Parts: sequence; structure tokens; C-alpha cells
Amino acid sequence: MLTREVPFKGLEGLQVAWLVVEKNERLTIPSSCPGSFAELMLQCWEADPKKRPSFKQIISILDAMSNDSNLPDQCNSFLHNKAEWRCEIEATLDRLKRLERDLSFKEQELKEREKRLRMWEQKLTEQSNTPYRASDWGRIWDLHVRN
Repeated sequence: MLTREVPFKGLEGLQVAWLVVEKNERLTIPSSCPGSFAELMLQCWEADPKKRPSFKQIISILDAMSNDSNLPDQCNSFLHNKAEWRCEIEATLDRLKRLERDLSFKEQELKEREKRLRMWEQKLTEQSNTPYRASDWGRIWDLHVRN
């Protein structure tokens, strides 16, 4: 809300959920963000719900912020320096997209490996079900003796 930007821009809902829940990723809080807002966001983004402020506590914090005479100037300064913090946010989004691509690539690799293993299992099963001819026994015996 403070940046007036779409959160996790360019990512789908399930991608965002995976990043937040599984990888504990959070939005970038720009370094020039007013401290009171940054602190409130960090508290609300705690992984452990018991450590997050209650709605009543959030209202109390926001009330206290509304009485801070320096906060409006800090917010205006923050919004005027949009180009500065937009780069920070875009860098984070790029990193998250790379993470997603890497994960996608690893998932594809695992699927291919799994497919090769299934084919190998099937081949071994077929070989174990194939009876040997009497003429093969000598060759098989030689292989076992040599190893």
C-alpha cells in the first residue's frame, strides 16, 4: 500500500504462496521506507502467527503513527524517491523469478531422471523374467567366476 505497487508483480498466486510459505520470502521493504511502517510490516510478516500483532495491536500502532508529526514528511520523501526504491523491488522480483526458473529446471531434471529409472526398472524386470537358454549358462557362469 505504501509503495502503491502491485505486490509480487509478474508472479502467479500459487508462485507467491510457495515463495512465502516454503521459502519464507517476503516483499522487499525499501531502505528509504519510514521506519515505523517497515517495523509494522516485518511484525505482520512473521512466519509464526503467534508472533504477529493482533488486529487490535495493529490499530493501536497505526493510531500512534498518525500522531507522529514527522511521519507525513518521511512518507512524502519516500514517495518522491520512487525511482530509488523501485530498483530495489525489481531486483528482488528478478531474484525470485530466477529462483522459480531454477526450481522449474530442477523439477524437469527430476522428472527425466525418474523416467529413466522407471525404464531401467522395467528392463531389469523383463530380463529377470526371461529364462536363459542352456547354452547361456556357461557364459553366465564365466561372468560370475571372473567377478
